[in-house]
Amino acid sequence: MSENENPSIAAVVEEIRVRTQELEALRAALDVLRSDRQPQVQIVTGSRGQLAINHVYVHDGNGSVHEITDSAPATVAAPAPARKSAASGRESTARLLALFDRQRARSLADVATEAGLPTRHIAIGVLLKHGYLKAKGEGFVRTAKEYVP
Repeated sequence: MSENENPSIAAVVEEIRVRTQELEALRAALDVLRSDRQPQVQIVTGSRGQLAINHVYVHDGNGSVHEITDSAPATVAAPAPARKSAASGRESTARLLALFDRQRARSLADVATEAGLPTRHIAIGVLLKHGYLKAKGEGFVRTAKEYVP
């Protein structure tokens, strides 16, 4: 099957071409950084959280600067974002539980609006399962069970 008949093959071939260009730029930057010259690498934030090396400059001993990169920037995956600590998660849960009343049932949508969160970010099932909330009518009420963050 040829590239013209299968768009998936064409997409993979194009991705390999792009990644090869990126690797060539990274290898050139590494060679410069390992040399005796005074290199300077300019790294900018690219799309989708990636870092892009778009310029590598070399300073000569006589004060002139030469750019040695191609037009295709090399991208490097950004480090994984730091996770929230367990303590901050428990504090968030405590603030959320404080929004529920012991007598009057409140809907999840009302609490989510007041908390400034989308409803899908509230793990209501876990709070029900562990006895911190109880379903009542069209909403939920806070139980007497103490929550210790």
